[in-house]
Amino acid sequence: PILRLKGHYLAVATLGFGLLIAITLANEAAWTGGPDGMPVPRLMLFGWRIAGAATWYWITATTFLLGAVVALNLIDFSDRFFLVRIKGEEELGLYAIGMRISAALLFVLAAFRTAWPAFAYSLPEDEAKRTYGFVLTYVTFFASWAAVALGLCSPWIIHLLTTPDFYGGAHVVPVLVFAFVVFGMYIVVVTSIGRAGRRGSNWMITGAAALFNVALNLILIPPFGMTGAAISMVASYFAMFLGITWKAQRVFPVQYQWRRVALAIGAAVALVVTGKVVHGGLAAAIGLTALYPFVLAGVGFYLPQERAR
Repeated sequence: PILRLKGHYLAVATLGFGLLIAITLANEAAWTGGPDGMPVPRLMLFGWRIAGAATWYWITATTFLLGAVVALNLIDFSDRFFLVRIKGEEELGLYAIGMRISAALLFVLAAFRTAWPAFAYSLPEDEAKRTYGFVLTYVTFFASWAAVALGLCSPWIIHLLTTPDFYGGAHVVPVLVFAFVVFGMYIVVVTSIGRAGRRGSNWMITGAAALFNVALNLILIPPFGMTGAAISMVASYFAMFLGITWKAQRVFPVQYQWRRVALAIGAAVALVVTGKVVHGGLAAAIGLTALYPFVLAGVGFYLPQERAR
């Protein structure tokens, strides 16, 4: 019958019903614990008693870290998940070969990722802000140079390591290697957030990049196949890098040398595109790779003290 009430009568009835609930919770001590509330046992995790601010801090930090790791793995593997379902196992096999050749750069970056934080955290704040800027520039320089080498020489590397059925995997290497260049830049910049102790929202940025990657895979793989998957990886890594850089500059501002970073990547992309258009053979690929530091000299990449050396 109360559901048929309208206007002021409904408001009064609702208020009275709320008072009845409050009185019941306060008086029925046998069921609810009365005014003291119901007893709740201490939270235990695998026999470990969870109590104290420090414990909850580490639990929260670990949860956020796991969220970021899951998001990064989603970016790394969602392309293959969609590729095999949309284009089939043959396309996936070619893409996997291209990924393994490109991952040679990731192997080097993994070593840098292990060593870099300990050094980065040991620097005084003023020195760190200057050093981080140069480290980003040099990581981009060497990673881009390696990307030129792998992107241009990948057909001969794949011919040496595989059979003719997998030669087509070389087509995606020139794109995939630049995803790992961006990942190397991400490794440098994200350290600023760790130094400031503000990792909490990293998982939101990496999660958004992972969702962006899934959306791009669904859009680009049907028309472009493994090339679309490679483009989606580059774009999602770049989106993640932009998000992390935005946050890092808010919590620990660093004067990064963006002009030099752009020149390093731009020269590498230009050389790879030139090599693919010219089709000059292995000698031309090696020559263009060796030309990379000289191209940078021509566009004003090096500082006066670097040229003096």
